[in-house]
Amino acid sequence: MTFPGYIGSENLVGETDGLIIATIMSWDKAEHWREWEKSVIRQAAMREVRPMLEEEPRITIYRVIPASGWHYAPRGS
Repeated sequence: MTFPGYIGSENLVGETDGLIIATIMSWDKAEHWREWEKSVIRQAAMREVRPMLEEEPRITIYRVIPASGWHYAPRGS
């Protein structure tokens, strides 16, 4: 897909229920996602996909927080 700010995406499919699918899209800025969300291209894609959905998609925007400073310490250590 070529859209300003789009980096890439992954589709996650439920291990025990293949009908549960999550799409994770990476954008360089939340503003670019918002532009995509309102775009004619996305609206057309959603019209095509909507008949296959059991419910409306749930959308949540997350920020990436680097975990480089996190350390795992087993219990009791």
